[in-house]
Amino acid sequence: MEIDFLREMTFSEVLEFSFKKKLPDWEKKSRSDYKSTKKYFLEASIMLGIDNRKIVELRCPHYITLLEKAAAIRRLGAKGTINIANIYLHF
Repeated sequence: MEIDFLREMTFSEVLEFSFKKKLPDWEKKSRSDYKSTKKYFLEASIMLGIDNRKIVELRCPHYITLLEKAAAIRRLGAKGTINIANIYLHF
């Protein structure tokens, strides 16, 4: 069964698996948006050290921290500075 298979996967494997599974259903713009989001989540999970943990080991606090870290990474520019253009988009 697919659920048993998913329980043995790491966070990064599940992220890639779910992205590939839904990819055919998305329009071109959505694919680009989700690819970008996946990049931020993967980068945040590596920074937090949860990328190689099994998905069943992760709990709500892990996901909250992951969301906060991904949002922080997204706000930073290439040189680690605040991305001003991104701030204006939220107003």
